[in-house]
Amino acid sequence: MIKAIFFDIDGTLVPSGGQHLPIETLAALRTLRTKGIRLFAATGRHISMLDGIRQDFEFDGYATMNGQHCTFAGLPVARNPIPPEGVREIVAAAGAEQFSCIFLEAEELWTNMSNDAAHAFLEEFNVATPPTMPLERALEREIYQVIVLLSPEREHLLLDRATHLTTTRWHPGFLDALAPGGGKASGVQSILDHLGLTADEAMAFGDGGNDISMLKLARIGVATGNAGDHVKAAADYVCSPVEQQGVLEAFRHFGLIE
Repeated sequence: MIKAIFFDIDGTLVPSGGQHLPIETLAALRTLRTKGIRLFAATGRHISMLDGIRQDFEFDGYATMNGQHCTFAGLPVARNPIPPEGVREIVAAAGAEQFSCIFLEAEELWTNMSNDAAHAFLEEFNVATPPTMPLERALEREIYQVIVLLSPEREHLLLDRATHLTTTRWHPGFLDALAPGGGKASGVQSILDHLGLTADEAMAFGDGGNDISMLKLARIGVATGNAGDHVKAAADYVCSPVEQQGVLEAFRHFGLIE
């Protein structure tokens, strides 16, 4: 029996950068809640980037920053910051190669450099322009995720130096840098442990490479039709694309709603 469902946001519940849930999706989530199913957002976004979504629907908990900062009922469940040596690798690479990063702390986010890549990210995801701070600030702070604004062709500028990081990509414009072994699956597992549930009682929805670990962890992993083939291959079921509100199709397929 499914007792908890974890949802990616961008490309799954809403189109990339979307700020509000479709009315039909919102109604379905409310129906699932009446059945006692716990509902969670498991996203690469920082909590501050979810204001519009949370105005529509307050999830039972959040696995933000790719599962590196997890809460349930507003209280912390798990935190997995990047270790100091990993932060140093990012700072060294960004300083030497002059690329832009967005550093995500528990409550704040900031950038080391405002450039075209940063502007494109902020515009696509409707994010307010973060303050620009010296790179060295990261060495003194607890950093949970770094959005590294490099294309696949240029990601080697970080990866060649990064031996104390896990990286994942769900967008051609950037990759996310996390603590070693970090990812959505670890965040989902922390929440399940907190609730006294097992992965066999969980369902997960996603569309990006950063969703694969939680799709594999959950008893039922669902990929939206807009997902890449490697994501679909990791899923138990593939629903329609996000623009067609594929999650509703999956709810009906598995008998969660009529």
